[in-house]
Amino acid sequence: YNVEWDTTPGVSAVQTVTLLASSSAAAASVGGTFVLRYGSQRTSPLAHDAEASEVAEALEALPSVGPGVAVSRSPVGTSGLVWAVTFAGNVGPARLLAVDTSGIAPSSAAVHASAEHVQQGTLPPFNGGTVGIISKPAGSKTVGPVAEVQVVEVTSAAKDLTGSVSLSFGGNT
Repeated sequence: YNVEWDTTPGVSAVQTVTLLASSSAAAASVGGTFVLRYGSQRTSPLAHDAEASEVAEALEALPSVGPGVAVSRSPVGTSGLVWAVTFAGNVGPARLLAVDTSGIAPSSAAVHASAEHVQQGTLPPFNGGTVGIISKPAGSKTVGPVAEVQVVEVTSAAKDLTGSVSLSFGGNT
């Protein structure tokens, strides 16, 4: 058997999530929580100033995201925060996150929330290997058949066990 694989990696998606108050004064009064949505799944509520690790843990808890999320947090002037989210565990395109700010207080703080694609992920191109008579660069390994040993054990508590056992495999008995 010849097993081939593409050695060209895919690209992880990167998105930013931004919470931005209308002014520095408004930002000082902001509290409460926000929720991130990935498709139909929602994270647990996150503090308005959540640490990067808390955002990563919340996203990794979603079954459709899973492990391998890297997050960094940076200030946006004096009126907001931006989290950069890298879906490192899942290469390929990622749905755009949505931000629910209904838990942000006070509502008069006029917080604007957004999510944007910084880099859309791509799947590995799988452009290597053997296609007909054309051979492209790829990783490969030739493996031979592996000997298999099977054990059949017949046990009985009865002392007078008699008879025979017949085994068949591939039409051979």
